[in-house]
Amino acid sequence: MTPESSFVDRLRLGLIRSIAMIDLLLEGWCEPPKPQALHLSTLVHQILSVIAQRGGASASVVYNVLCREGPFRKVTTEVFADVLRAIGHPETGLIEQVGSGLLLLGPAGEKLVEHYSFYAVFQTPEEFRLVAEGRDLGTLPIDNVLAPGMLLIFSGRRWVVQEIHDREKVIVVKPAKAGVPPVFGGDAGDIHDKVIDRMFAVLEGIPAQLTWIQSL
Repeated sequence: MTPESSFVDRLRLGLIRSIAMIDLLLEGWCEPPKPQALHLSTLVHQILSVIAQRGGASASVVYNVLCREGPFRKVTTEVFADVLRAIGHPETGLIEQVGSGLLLLGPAGEKLVEHYSFYAVFQTPEEFRLVAEGRDLGTLPIDNVLAPGMLLIFSGRRWVVQEIHDREKVIVVKPAKAGVPPVFGGDAGDIHDKVIDRMFAVLEGIPAQLTWIQSL
């Protein structure tokens, strides 16, 4: 870490999160489970899976399999209908309904289900293409914050990030004189609001702590 490092790197958010969680554990607080969560993203995944498995299915059949008899029993018929309308919207294109009422995979749904990553329900890092001067360098899984000006090492060379295009999953880079290895590994997942609040408190208290240390 140097004075030239990006602002995001200098925040050391991983360390701050660890301090916040240890503080909360010492106070006897542990992140609670979410028993009332509807897990609609997983429900969408399973809707597509049932339709793909059966080559098409009616809304009532899918609801019976997943909600009335399956694990999504907290999902009401009203919520289920809203989910179907959302993923069946022309701009979404995950499913479509034919005249008989049968639900089929839409163009986007077919493309999604046919990809090998569809059956990996757990979250995986998104892969971005690295491009330098219009030339593809390769792909890099990104599971941490990346911003223009940050340095990285790829393919044994040092690069500085110039632009990030989230929709196209492209990172534009140029050669740099210094660099840091890209970070691989686990994802922290969703962070509880209480942990985020404590992280803010830790960050706000750092200047005061530094002043106290310097006065010794």
